Amino acid sequence: MVGRIMAPVEVCQQCDGACCKKLSVGVILVDRLAELFWAHYGRKAERARFVVHHRCAHLDGHGLCDLWNADPALDRRPAICQEFMCERAENPDLMVLDLSAMEA
Repeated sequence: MVGRIMAPVEVCQQCDGACCKKLSVGVILVDRLAELFWAHYGRKAERARFVVHHRCAHLDGHGLCDLWNADPALDRRPAICQEFMCERAENPDLMVLDLSAMEA
């Protein structure tokens, strides 16, 4: 059974599906890739996070997921989506600034 998390609806529906418009993946770098990062950024890195900006095919015109259902038995989202809780939902008073820039 998936550890489904229910975000507060009033928070979750305010961002127009921001969590479904990017994919963030953390990886442990293999030696060759770590060497490439060192050459490009001038510092040692063992881990990296890659962010791919996209729009999930399951977002409707209002930024809501068309796989989601209030009934857990009918919720067709992948487990990773059901288990996800964004920073805004965890901390409603948190100001989140999303800057698109390459970190060195």
